[in-house]
Amino acid sequence: MTLVATKNIEIVKESMQRCLRKPDFMDKFYDEFLKSAEVQEKFKNTNMTMQKVILKSSLHLMLATAKGTPGAAMDKLALSHDRGHKAIPAHLYKVWLEAMLYAVKVTDPEYTPELDGVWREVMLPGVEFMSGKY
Repeated sequence: MTLVATKNIEIVKESMQRCLRKPDFMDKFYDEFLKSAEVQEKFKNTNMTMQKVILKSSLHLMLATAKGTPGAAMDKLALSHDRGHKAIPAHLYKVWLEAMLYAVKVTDPEYTPELDGVWREVMLPGVEFMSGKY
């Protein structure tokens, strides 16, 4: 697993805090993510209010994974998404990442293309971790 520079993790953490202060951040993410018919199928019986709480928590797990410490909570999340459980195929994590970057772009007032690149770098270890556990 590639470790991410601490300064980049802090940049994403600050951006994430700005995004999470926006009431429509999660909605923007899910509006984009659910454009995929395959994702829609996976979420057809999902309590979206609870799912937004889970997403917020998982973003913090992604930061921990970027630091090189995924921990038991990330293992549990990956297990719940593997073939034997929710069966989320590896390619959907790329769809997740693109939807997340879209939501950051439209909600973080300090968004720049450079910030997009830092988000990608910081989220990649978590995306790879989840994909690899499928």
